[in-house]
Amino acid sequence: MMEPEIPFPVTCPHCGEESLAEFRVSVLADAMLGEPIRLYAKCHLVSWDASDVELENIRQHLEATQDLHAVACIANTPEGPTALSSTWAPTGLPTN
Repeated sequence: MMEPEIPFPVTCPHCGEESLAEFRVSVLADAMLGEPIRLYAKCHLVSWDASDVELENIRQHLEATQDLHAVACIANTPEGPTALSSTWAPTGLPTN
């Protein structure tokens, strides 16, 4: 079974065009726990490591689309959702 992918908006650093990127849930979980995530623009052949601002925007998008809890539940830590809630302090995410 393939791991689900979650779409979120990214903005090209060259032209400012916004497009949807899709990443596996586990990649997003690792990014929310501090691992680097490489973003890609569809309009130009360019990739870059997400900045802190971009990571916060991804977290806010996941929270708004109700996907943050799913990402937190599969986070590769013994603490699961608690690890993300203490790191990112999202509203509405259960901590137990």
